[in-house]
Amino acid sequence: MKGITKKYTDNNEAYQLYLKGRFHFAKRTKEDLSKSIEIYEQAVKLDPKFALGYVGIAESWAVIPSYPYAAPSETMPKAKAAVAKALELDPDLPEAHTVSGMITATYDWDWQRRKASSSVRSNLIQTSVLHTTVTHGLTLARWDGTMKPLQR
Repeated sequence: MKGITKKYTDNNEAYQLYLKGRFHFAKRTKEDLSKSIEIYEQAVKLDPKFALGYVGIAESWAVIPSYPYAAPSETMPKAKAAVAKALELDPDLPEAHTVSGMITATYDWDWQRRKASSSVRSNLIQTSVLHTTVTHGLTLARWDGTMKPLQR
């Protein structure tokens, strides 16, 4: 069991940049989403094997059309490339599977392929993973199975 002992990078500065990127991502303004991408890119420049940094890039690009600050045709290819890199580096990273599923469901409209992978299901305690998984289940009106992780 990896649990909270997983170390995502050996580069403390890269990890601190990742956290700063999350801060800007959470604000969801056009400027802050752009800033989060810039910061995540700095993090992966410091550590090119930092899969979580690529997830941050992917997630930021993926949500931009939701507000809408840019067209999906502009942002989703960038999001897909970043999440593909994250999964290449760490195939079991729940956050990467969550963002990949989000892109698959909202951009590709492939709701069947969106089903959560085993690594996502085994790590539902992570807040953003839980949020996205529950939102997807509720969208598909799968009340019983979707709400179980919240009832723990």
